[in-house]
Amino acid sequence: MDTEERLAKLREGLQQVTILIKTAELDLETWNEQEAFIRGQIAEREFDVEEAKEEVQLPVYETDEELQRALDNRGKGFFGEDPEEVLEQRQDVVEREALKKMDYINEAADQSD
Repeated sequence: MDTEERLAKLREGLQQVTILIKTAELDLETWNEQEAFIRGQIAEREFDVEEAKEEVQLPVYETDEELQRALDNRGKGFFGEDPEEVLEQRQDVVEREALKKMDYINEAADQSD
């Protein structure tokens, strides 16, 4: 194997490693976000456990309209979205994150050429 062939193989290896590094960095960022989310969920559940030990105060509605509004909000998202809307919003976020990863990997591959 001559020097030019060896150099070409080394450059190809460097490009592959660069892509792996960029992918790992993106994965680490995602995992850190997931960890923070899970820790937040744990804290909320621990809070719920502590709250459950206290006496539960059920809401009392003065009118049938108030009761109906409360019943109509059951199962909706934080901002009043239907469960289907929440699922669509989550899917959009997942797709955007996947596209960002692919763009980042492609950019890294282009830079190493």
